[in-house]
Amino acid sequence: MDAVEGMKSAMRDGKRLYFYGCGATGRLAKQVESSFWRPFWSRETPLLREELRKRMVDKCVGEMTGGDRALIRCGIEKSSVTW
Repeated sequence: MDAVEGMKSAMRDGKRLYFYGCGATGRLAKQVESSFWRPFWSRETPLLREELRKRMVDKCVGEMTGGDRALIRCGIEKSSVTW
C-alpha cells in the first residue's frame, strides 16, 4: 500500500493522521496541520457537509520532534538562561 492509499484508508476508518519531523520538516508538519488542514475543514462551504467538517477538523496532528539529543540540548540551554 502506498502512502496516499494508506492515508485514504485511515481517514475512511476514522483514524488520525500524524505528521512528524525534526527542524524544518517539523515546522512543515505543524504547518500542514495549522495552515492547511484546519482552515480547510473549518471553513463553511456548501461543498462540505457539516457533519463531515466537524469529524475531519481534528483528524490531523502535526508534531515537531528532535529526539534525545535535542531534548538534552534544550535542557542545557534552558538551564543556562537567566530570567
